Amino acid sequence: MLNLSESFRASASILIKMADAQKEDPDLRLPENEGLQGEEEALWRKLNTVEMDIIRTLSADLWYLADGGPHPESMEPTDEMRTEFNRLKSREYYDQNEDECLLKLMVMLHDCPKIAVEQEGATIRWFVWTSLHQEEMARRFGELLVSNPKWQSSMVAPALESRS
Repeated sequence: MLNLSESFRASASILIKMADAQKEDPDLRLPENEGLQGEEEALWRKLNTVEMDIIRTLSADLWYLADGGPHPESMEPTDEMRTEFNRLKSREYYDQNEDECLLKLMVMLHDCPKIAVEQEGATIRWFVWTSLHQEEMARRFGELLVSNPKWQSSMVAPALESRS
């Protein structure tokens, strides 16, 4: 499993706080929110390149949640991207290359969020964040999944219930 630093964990926490704060304070100008961007920038300099990639994906996923899906102007996946994405989703590949698989999935979801949308997108994002022990992001995607009656994800609902 990936060994993520305390700086990474703090950075992830601040990004989530910033996303929540921006719902009421879009420019983060309220006194309680003013320092968040500075804290995030200071932590960013302490991250390694893998952690930076994960933080970029976390940020994109926060926008995905806020917007209800990928930005309409996001890149459309190519046939090659779809083939690679399907390979990465396979249990056999994951079992042999867990860390590599998670990182490649994250980069692909960041670079081309339309590769996985609606139930599939939320399920894969839930799985990636759960695998990385990023409980808050996993919870948010899990709640998105179980809140949509069309999706009724059988693997997510029990996991959310066990954390309550």
